[in-house]
Amino acid sequence: MPTITAKDSSFEQMEEGIHEGILVGYEEAEDKGFGPGIKFIWEVGDRQEWQYTSQKLSTKSNLWGLLKSLGQTPEVGTSYELEDLLDPLIGSEAHLVVKEVDTPTGPRNKIVEVMPKKGK
Repeated sequence: MPTITAKDSSFEQMEEGIHEGILVGYEEAEDKGFGPGIKFIWEVGDRQEWQYTSQKLSTKSNLWGLLKSLGQTPEVGTSYELEDLLDPLIGSEAHLVVKEVDTPTGPRNKIVEVMPKKGK
């Protein structure tokens, strides 16, 4: 049997509140029980933060809300290639709402909402 060592995995979290962010990329994320996902990569100041959504695209989904906040409203009944939907949004600026969320490994500050940046 291998020996394993328990380690502290603490890291500096983003403070709760509203932060300005720039979408710098995205990646397809593995299925964590809700279907395939998307990892959005945001530049917030001098660091990168991640936000996950499912690939489910409906008028009530987190992905739909994120797209609308970045100025893109999908058309109901239309199918999209992920790249065609997301690539044009790289470089978009938004306000990111960060709140403390309970997770299986304890509370963490996460991006819970993306709001349009005023004047955009």
